[in-house]
Amino acid sequence: MAFTGEEEHTVSFEEAKELKDNYQESMSPGDILAFYYGKTFLLSVLNQEGCVGIRVYNGRKEDGKLELVIVGVKTDGNDLTEGIMGNRSIRCPPHCGWPW
Repeated sequence: MAFTGEEEHTVSFEEAKELKDNYQESMSPGDILAFYYGKTFLLSVLNQEGCVGIRVYNGRKEDGKLELVIVGVKTDGNDLTEGIMGNRSIRCPPHCGWPW
């Protein structure tokens, strides 16, 4: 599959809330609700030469805690395996936004 960077991913607030609520209702104590990444980091990934989007992998730290891995994606659908990647998110909880 070829990627362009113009793929549509937008959902309504209602759809987003339903997805979040469905997950939140199934959470166990200690589960992570969300991961925050700053604009500067995300733009540094997106602004790499040949990058048309990002892919988010599920990962797990040595202590067993869930973490996300952010990588850039090229038009051929392959990951940018050299360059800027990240995880080190700010987790919710404890750092959550206004409850919606």
